[in-house]
Amino acid sequence: MSSAAFKKFASDAVSTSQREVVTAPLWSDGLSELNKISTSSNQTENQKRYYYQIFNDPNSVGGAQSQFSMAYCDSKGSGSSTGSFGYDPLDYPTKANYSQYKQLLLTNQNLFTFQNGEQSEYVYAINVDRARYKDKIDTNTWQLNLAEINGTGSAKLGEVVVSSSNKIISLIDDSGASTTELSSVGKSIFC
Repeated sequence: MSSAAFKKFASDAVSTSQREVVTAPLWSDGLSELNKISTSSNQTENQKRYYYQIFNDPNSVGGAQSQFSMAYCDSKGSGSSTGSFGYDPLDYPTKANYSQYKQLLLTNQNLFTFQNGEQSEYVYAINVDRARYKDKIDTNTWQLNLAEINGTGSAKLGEVVVSSSNKIISLIDDSGASTTELSSVGKSIFC
């Protein structure tokens, strides 16, 4: 047995200035596109007052995995279902959401301020599940299209039809940032 099998590293043996950042496609199974989504039937009505968890397949399909969640956030609590269905009349989920993201993302500000200088008392927050990416989400590489759907859907179970092309919202990362190492900042939230 060699005495050098376990040897303490010298202080200059490991470089902290060089590291490899690992990235991967954003969605489950290494997919770069998510063409169908479903909300969770297992999510309670009270949870849905705060956010909706979005899956890559209906929950009834084996192997469905959570992809992201969406929450409406309003600084004054507008849009909250208070006092109905036995909920506490002083419970404002949208206000709680706004306060949570404000505390997490803002410093010395009461309202979210966008690049054009506009401030907003409400925002929609999209949280991509941390398991969906490795060390960071690459900037300038993602787009999320959201659309109003036709309630009747199509002939196939679980599929719906977008009601019209003018009701599609495209969220595109055009930040121009050279890097967004979210894991080092601890934020995996888009507002």
